[in-house]
Amino acid sequence: RPTRGEVLQDYIDYCNREEERVRALGASQQSIKVLRSRLVAVPFHLFMGEDGNDAFQRRMRKLTTKTVSLSASSILAGSALFVPAETLNKCVDDFVPLEDIPIFDGFRRSSAMQRMIF
Repeated sequence: RPTRGEVLQDYIDYCNREEERVRALGASQQSIKVLRSRLVAVPFHLFMGEDGNDAFQRRMRKLTTKTVSLSASSILAGSALFVPAETLNKCVDDFVPLEDIPIFDGFRRSSAMQRMIF
């Protein structure tokens, strides 16, 4: 049973390989930017309902929108620093029930990566 931290680290390694592969194909800067935002979006809800989730998501949004030169793996690794060790060490199948996750009522600002439930 892998932990959330192990899953994230494996995904960070995948992001490195994928960005290198796409660069080797001669992709444009715009293509790299689109790839980066898609790669970063995948683990956005990995810590949903857990301590550190809000800080993780805020840091990911900030690093994704405010920086051009960072790789997806750097964004994810930097965001993971805001997640407590207890949360990183939780197994992926140890989750918070859906009814215990706060629902955004539409008044909070959200980004394209954040899902709102009405």
